[in-house]
Amino acid sequence: MEQNGLLCPDGDETSFKKGSLFNETLLSLRQNRLAMLGMVILVMLILVAIFADVIAPYSIDDQQLSSRFQQPSQAHLFGTDNLGRDIFSRIVYGSRISLAIGASAATISALIGVLLGSIAGFYGGRVENLIMRFTDILMAIPSTLLAISIISALGPGLTNTIIAVSIGAVPGYVRVVRASILSVKEQEYIEAARSIGAEDGRIVCSHILPNCFAPILVQITLGVARAIQVAAALSFIGLGVLPPNPEWGSMLSAARPYIREHWHMVVFPGLAIMATIFGLNLFGDGLRDSLDPRLKT
Repeated sequence: MEQNGLLCPDGDETSFKKGSLFNETLLSLRQNRLAMLGMVILVMLILVAIFADVIAPYSIDDQQLSSRFQQPSQAHLFGTDNLGRDIFSRIVYGSRISLAIGASAATISALIGVLLGSIAGFYGGRVENLIMRFTDILMAIPSTLLAISIISALGPGLTNTIIAVSIGAVPGYVRVVRASILSVKEQEYIEAARSIGAEDGRIVCSHILPNCFAPILVQITLGVARAIQVAAALSFIGLGVLPPNPEWGSMLSAARPYIREHWHMVVFPGLAIMATIFGLNLFGDGLRDSLDPRLKT
């Protein structure tokens, strides 16, 4: 078969199309400067989290009471806190916690949401009605308030924070997957798969979900940012990751009594949260624009 002046074997047509889609998406992302900025921020955050032991000049619990409340300097780039701990080192190590919460919560909520959304969209009827009404109930509760309620019952901590944030994000994935499946399941190739006796699970996993991958991927990218934001809010009010773990929200909470006299204790953890969420949202929006054919000219 001829493609763009080149002869491709019939067996390679699928791989050619996949390669073309990947190249087209990559090219579209490269042309979107804001998306590339978001990607750079995200890559830098991942590298900081991986090489935190090398980047951080001090340990997270290295207290120097004689050096409390120091302003940013060459010895302490972001200054020190009320216990003499290096704020830069704690922010660097805190990136591991924030990324772990964001990635874990987005993955768990995506798995549950894809499963429920696939069942609702593919089978319909009473099963769909039951799942969607349960989803509507969860969506009627603000995600942060729902997370506070769950964490109050389970208790604070890293694992419980991930669980609480994950449950609040499930409805978004259910709706995205259900809508995508409803637009795909009546296509001719799905009817062809049914006619040859393919099982429902195989049809969903092999034929439907791959065509719904783009909106799911965008939802996951934006979901990581939302999970980091909610986790920071929970830690700020004392219901998330507890001190002395260097979670950015808990660092902000610990700095509240000193906000007037020692601005650096609040500004730098706040900038870390803002930059991370900003980068993830930029990359997610750019990814959506690249993968959605309706937004392409």
